[in-house]
Amino acid sequence: MSENKYLHQLKDFKDGFKSFINKGDVIKLAIAIVMGQLFTKMVSSLSTDVIMPPIVWLFNGKFTLNELKINLGGENAINYGKFLQNVFEFFMVAFVIYIFVYQGKKHLQTKNPSNVKELKIDDIKQLEQEKVALLKEIKDLLQNSPK
Repeated sequence: MSENKYLHQLKDFKDGFKSFINKGDVIKLAIAIVMGQLFTKMVSSLSTDVIMPPIVWLFNGKFTLNELKINLGGENAINYGKFLQNVFEFFMVAFVIYIFVYQGKKHLQTKNPSNVKELKIDDIKQLEQEKVALLKEIKDLLQNSPK
């Protein structure tokens, strides 16, 4: 009897997982993850290939973040330069996201102000009043028409 119960639970789990996969949310999530990885690569390239070379040039080509490290002896070292490069890339990604998402949203809100809803409600109320007035006119015409 308990074996049948476990088979039923396993079947329910399988059906639930299948339903979850087929909803489309998982596909959207997978696409978002891939796009996020590609976006990160793009911003990483922007910082290492476009932004950092002029900074290195300013320091006569002797300074790169990736080369900063504390030697602990032998081949052991604390590569804090790579960490600083990753922190820089993080802030670059955060800045680009801020520009595209937050400022983009702000720009759209200024184009489409939030009072649009109120205007639509006012327009609907006026249309309703006009409709009622028109129906009253039709009613009066029908009442006054010869039978």
